[in-house]
Amino acid sequence: MIVEDPVRRGKGYNERILNGGMNVEQLPAPRGRTHNGSRHGACHGRVAIRPSRRPQSMRRGCRTPLFTQVPPALRTLEQSFPCLEEDDVRIAIAHNLRVTDDAEETVFTARETVEYLTSSIARAGHAAITLEVSGPVESILRGLREHDPDLVFNIAEGWADSGRQSFYTALFARLGLPYTGSGPLVQALLVNKHLTKLVAREHGVRTPGWRLVTEPRDPDLSGLRFPVIVKPNSEGTSAGITQKSVVANPAEAISHAFELLAQYTGGVLIEEYIAGRELTVPYLAAVDNEFGGVLEPTEIVLDADAERAYNILDYGFKNYRRLPVSTSAPRVEFQTPARLPDGVARQARETTRAVVHALGCLDIARVDYRLGADGLLYLLEANALPGLEPGLSIHRAAQLAGLDPQDGVVHAVIASAARRYRLEAL
Repeated sequence: MIVEDPVRRGKGYNERILNGGMNVEQLPAPRGRTHNGSRHGACHGRVAIRPSRRPQSMRRGCRTPLFTQVPPALRTLEQSFPCLEEDDVRIAIAHNLRVTDDAEETVFTARETVEYLTSSIARAGHAAITLEVSGPVESILRGLREHDPDLVFNIAEGWADSGRQSFYTALFARLGLPYTGSGPLVQALLVNKHLTKLVAREHGVRTPGWRLVTEPRDPDLSGLRFPVIVKPNSEGTSAGITQKSVVANPAEAISHAFELLAQYTGGVLIEEYIAGRELTVPYLAAVDNEFGGVLEPTEIVLDADAERAYNILDYGFKNYRRLPVSTSAPRVEFQTPARLPDGVARQARETTRAVVHALGCLDIARVDYRLGADGLLYLLEANALPGLEPGLSIHRAAQLAGLDPQDGVVHAVIASAARRYRLEAL
């Protein structure tokens, strides 16, 4: 069953959040279901969720597992999975729907991806609820009260600033709602590339040298190796990155950083440019393998192009479909598994395991690297909400781990979240 939430947002979202929010304390006290346990300790029940509307007969009797067919890669978790009645589980897909080509909606979710997720959840035997969360707080709360989800499948990116993702998970946590993926603190950490690099470096992970620019004052760039790449600190989907982002000297770097600083309030990174190969490594906590859920690396291979002086995944590469019609599709190959020496592939997976544990990622993540000409791996960033649209390399990597190529990723995310919250038949 798929339930469509009619709430849509318009412009001025931030102002409506500030001026139109509903006080959570005004909502009715929880009288209905609760869930047992969480990563942070005992759960005190739900806030703002009405009593269950399901008949008592649906909450008793024979129970079926969350998945009637458990993939081999997940079988060691089978005994840990809650027993949920197949038709008695409501999963709300919290998302920001992309409806325009505006730059601020670049990280939002396409309608086709939402449709894929609803179908995947329905194929697991659950009720899929689409919950658009770009509007004011009261509309989000109204949707949650109306649909009363047992689990929130969270892919909400949010609008501006470094707290855009963590707003939603903080809200779900305050309401006592189980949700998939990392919590608000981890999301805020990963959105901030500077902080991610600091944590990674503290744990012995190699990352290109860098400086963070937060104000229009000349930074000290001594010790950095040029060329460097100048990019926003807290943006996604390569926003603010073009072929002109790679510069050869300090004067150009500072000038470009100040230009970006006028557009992006989260600061700007001036980072050593690593000429080499682009690798991305996904993580699924539910997968049982020798790398703790880290899947096969993918190499993103861009064909040589006279108009692309540098082998970088810039804004034009990731968003060419939403650029002017004259923009041609980039020639690219996603190689999964990446054609790497065994030692490098193993190192990428072991490093990713160390990174996701150090950062505190839950359920799903992705870590991006450069493999330099020196043969060394350099961490670029980590992502708590990697893309899930069909055709992405994470699905191929999951298939190589023994999961279903169509639904394995989505079902694995649900499985690990269900285990963490110890969800029971409701």
